[in-house]
Amino acid sequence: MEPITVKSKLNLKTYYQLSLLVHYRTRQLVSMLIVFVCLNVLMFTDDNLSLGSEMICIGVVVLLYGVVTPLRIWFISKRNMRTSPVLLDGITYYITDEGIEGISTESSAKTSWKLIQKAVEKENYFLLFSSPVLFRYLPKDGFGSEDDITRFKEIVKTNRIKAYFK
Repeated sequence: MEPITVKSKLNLKTYYQLSLLVHYRTRQLVSMLIVFVCLNVLMFTDDNLSLGSEMICIGVVVLLYGVVTPLRIWFISKRNMRTSPVLLDGITYYITDEGIEGISTESSAKTSWKLIQKAVEKENYFLLFSSPVLFRYLPKDGFGSEDDITRFKEIVKTNRIKAYFK
């Protein structure tokens, strides 16, 4: 059977959103809570604990994880978009019953379905995760047709990959 061809090219906004998605996963949120609890414990050892010092603690956590981290990820994303040949040129994926192959101007990689842990469908794209932070981005408009999208979903289900499809 003919492989499904998907052309994948990220823009800065999508790349930034995906970077935030990967960064702010459950493990990261738990570490944020640990930092918050540690700050509170340190403050409880002070005899002059007040609402003002509690607000400072909350402010530090919000500033760190709500402002500094997203800004840092934004600048890293911008730099990566300028310097990474794969991000600049895009990747063409070939999806078959055996696996998925990605080819760019600089490299190629073939992955069997056994190494794919889960597939997630969003409004405009699919993500194929091989680890919690390593995934393939497949834009829906990169597929040749709606039939290819349906066939892709069937291949994922046939290979018993944990799928979160709409």
